[in-house]
Amino acid sequence: MAIPLTVALLTYNRSHYLREAMQGILTQTYQDFEFLILDNGSTDDTPAVVLGIHDRRIRYVRNPPGLEVLFNGISALKIARGKRIIITHDDDVMQPTMLAKQMAIMDAHPGMTAVWTNTSTIDQDGNTIQEYFTPPGRDRIYDRGEFIARFPSENL
Repeated sequence: MAIPLTVALLTYNRSHYLREAMQGILTQTYQDFEFLILDNGSTDDTPAVVLGIHDRRIRYVRNPPGLEVLFNGISALKIARGKRIIITHDDDVMQPTMLAKQMAIMDAHPGMTAVWTNTSTIDQDGNTIQEYFTPPGRDRIYDRGEFIARFPSENL
């Protein structure tokens, strides 16, 4: 059976954030995904953090130190097994229904090629600094190329 989604988490030397980022992914209401964790040669306890969490969906790839930052992202695109892929980072914490909402909108619009969600900014203790990046509103669907064309002038 095909894997509908790969969630690729990119990490490097931020194990102090990694546990919370992983928990935010593993506790999603949408559960049918491969969880690909790409470590760009961390020298902290990142391997212990990842290997300390047992979940059949996790696939851990530890790259050698010294590779460029972009390597992890490109690797995620090349080795993901899912029909769709989301790339996130070790300092990102997903809201519990994020994947369910994204998958539902993409299922409802089969030609859609990308989904972006609003974000909030928190400090290292989880306190909200900025409630949202753009003012909340209804879901918007852009025609091919429209988002890219409008992004600079509208700060989408």
